[in-house]
Amino acid sequence: PFFSLLGERMADKVLLVLAERDGQPVAGALNLIGEDALYGRYWGAVEEVPYLHFEICYYQAIEWAIAHGLG
Repeated sequence: PFFSLLGERMADKVLLVLAERDGQPVAGALNLIGEDALYGRYWGAVEEVPYLHFEICYYQAIEWAIAHGLG
């Protein structure tokens, strides 16, 4: 129910970063968009890929935050 309600009530405040292999999701990180910051890192993966956690949870999220003017 949490994820359904999140999408229903806060879809414009959610950033989902996904990693795919051959068009299929293999990992993802859920972030919430605040007024001046990006919060999150609810992380999950179906396979172990070296450094993928850092790429999705940190690097991609930081790049998105900078591009959208968040501190």
